[in-house]
Amino acid sequence: MPQTDTPLLILDDLSAPHPGLPGRWLFEGLNLHAGPGLQVVLGGDGAGKSTLLDLIAGLRPVQRGSVHAAGPVCHEQAGVPMEGDEASAAAGQVAADWLAGAAARHPGWDAALAARLVEAWRLDEHLPKPLYMLSAGSRRKLALLASAASRAPIVLLETPYAALDGRSRAVLDDLLADARDQREQLWLLADYEVPPGVPDAQVAFTLGDGPGA
Repeated sequence: MPQTDTPLLILDDLSAPHPGLPGRWLFEGLNLHAGPGLQVVLGGDGAGKSTLLDLIAGLRPVQRGSVHAAGPVCHEQAGVPMEGDEASAAAGQVAADWLAGAAARHPGWDAALAARLVEAWRLDEHLPKPLYMLSAGSRRKLALLASAASRAPIVLLETPYAALDGRSRAVLDDLLADARDQREQLWLLADYEVPPGVPDAQVAFTLGDGPGA
């Protein structure tokens, strides 16, 4: 992928209707021209973090405004069932098979990085298990591994530190520091605060607080 400083993601007047309050908006008029590196979207519970990332990934229809991505968008976290989703069809999939599917979805898949992260996050013993047997932390690490190894032009992460222990958080700190400094991808992270491991990460904008994200 060639190095570039041109925008990889453009949001133009992006708005999302409130899911529980007809006629009101969860957020309105978001504008962003984001080049490569790491950017953070801040917001509390119900502010619209999940909705925003789903709109960027094309998992929800845009009803007002527009999203322009310069290449494929990786939102692998959206494909891993988390706590409360054990009954979903995806929860019965073997972790290794899910990971192989992620590799097939991303032409630039970095197998060497994936192998290093399996070791760093001690996931090898969990790969033969169905996803519903994995802890919340292991499921999150699997999704983060796929996100990092995808090498997609745009990588989306939501509250990536949740359910991670200290050692696992340190590995994520290193990944985000690399994302901040490289010039080929945009990593857009939605969270409650700027990650302590990368305190100089650029804040794209802050979403207002409100119920119903």
